[in-house]
Amino acid sequence: MSTREQRTAGAGAYLTIVVLVILLAWIGLALAGEQIGWASTYGHNKGPGDGARQKVACGGRLDVYDFTAAHRTLPCGTLVTITNLVNKKQVVVTINDRGPFVKGRIIDVSPPAAEVLGMGYGLAKVRLAWLYSGSKDG
Repeated sequence: MSTREQRTAGAGAYLTIVVLVILLAWIGLALAGEQIGWASTYGHNKGPGDGARQKVACGGRLDVYDFTAAHRTLPCGTLVTITNLVNKKQVVVTINDRGPFVKGRIIDVSPPAAEVLGMGYGLAKVRLAWLYSGSKDG
């Protein structure tokens, strides 16, 4: 193989690697997401008996003691990091339901998640960050 052929082959391999890196970075950006808005607490008025009967959109029953959340569009099973923008507290939840259905809110969190975020049963301005990993749609 001549020097010229080696350079051409090397340039082709380099171009292939560059294209693959760009493609993988683009896929990664397309799969990751972030959203800023208002979070509210749900399920806090459900006792163990009440919550055990309430079905969630992604299958199963509401567990008021688990770190879960409801989101309108994220796939069920997606792990979401929620950051309270006021006190910077964070929690990771699993999307297992649909909602919230109140204008201006982007996520409903379970009582344990709300406690970690320091929001009690009220509202909090939050940032959501996720990597699509859900397996079921609700």
